[in-house]
Amino acid sequence: MQNLRESLDTELKAWIEPATPAGIAKIARGCIALRNNNGGTLFIGFDDKTGKPVVDGKPAIVAIAFHADVIQGIVSKYASEPFAVDVICDEWEIEGQPFEYVAVQVPSGVQTPVAAKSELASGTPKPLVAQHIIYIRSIHSGKVSSAPIRHNEWRDFMRKLRGNHEADIGDFLRRHLTSDAKSVLLDFLAEEKPKPTALD
Repeated sequence: MQNLRESLDTELKAWIEPATPAGIAKIARGCIALRNNNGGTLFIGFDDKTGKPVVDGKPAIVAIAFHADVIQGIVSKYASEPFAVDVICDEWEIEGQPFEYVAVQVPSGVQTPVAAKSELASGTPKPLVAQHIIYIRSIHSGKVSSAPIRHNEWRDFMRKLRGNHEADIGDFLRRHLTSDAKSVLLDFLAEEKPKPTALD
């Protein structure tokens, strides 16, 4: 963790309050975006520019404020496709000084776009979480962020989804086909099929 920095599969946030609308929005958008990126980790307790730990705003008891049930509840409420997250509350030591942090690990394997299924109002025309919006990890002007997908990002996004579908089909076949069944299938695929006629 010495070189921690933001990337497409790593998001850094300073301390937030997961019970407030602003905190809920950052967790929901971040986890949905990481899921759509095919997994990654949302780190809380770090400066997003320097990658160094911060102490301002840290809750009195981190493990309670960021309990797994709290974070999973936020994800389940706002993500259109359910997925489980792992929440780790740990310490990072620098020069003998311990710093607490939270790591929310989002799994890979996304096969359908995950959108925000509920809106979180902000008191302004622009909601904190916009219903039906697909958030992804994106790079704009050299800065990585969790943002609504743009028209020029759909091709790469769909390629990730298609790749996971193909991997899933391959895993299924490997799990369920015996060696004899695999041989029969390969022989069938290798057979020369008759070409269709005009009447067909």
